[in-house]
Amino acid sequence: GKGKGKAKGDVVRKIPVDLEGVDPGLRPRGKLVGIRGANVFHIQDHTGTRVEVNGQEAEGWLEFVISASDHESADKAVEMCEDLIANVFEELGISRRQSKGKSNGKGKGKTRGEASRTISVDLEGVDPGLRPRAKLVGMRGANIFHIQDHTGARVELNGVEAEGWLEFVITAGDAETVDKAAEMCQDLTEN
Repeated sequence: GKGKGKAKGDVVRKIPVDLEGVDPGLRPRGKLVGIRGANVFHIQDHTGTRVEVNGQEAEGWLEFVISASDHESADKAVEMCEDLIANVFEELGISRRQSKGKSNGKGKGKTRGEASRTISVDLEGVDPGLRPRAKLVGMRGANIFHIQDHTGARVELNGVEAEGWLEFVITAGDAETVDKAAEMCQDLTEN
């Protein structure tokens, strides 16, 4: 039979969460797991992997542990966990730039054919008290996840609403995917 506690396969990946300088009172673990486990279930449902969050903020360590039956699902789950970490830290106002193997312009590890676009969000006349950033990101990142899931593009929301600027940064393997995601981001800003 299938035991609930059994790992789902032999490919295991661990992703440490960098908690250096993060106030445990911000509850990063709870935000990563999501309400009633929503974020973890979202990743599991989209990748067919098993995802656990181990550790405690108070102990100064957290890590995602992904169990998968194949490398492709494990890679997809790792990518989704890394996006989740970036989005949660962004939501908490914590700056973390994961290198994610991005090119430093020297041509060595350059991602070929990567397209990107930045869309500025017009905040003129918008009261920062209305929390436009939170509304755009959506509950636990739901809006960003929705756009990413439907287009395959990577979507980030950068900026500081109190300073009067927010911008979507969209990257994908091709311009068509970027265009599709850009259209969805634009629709989001108009609603």
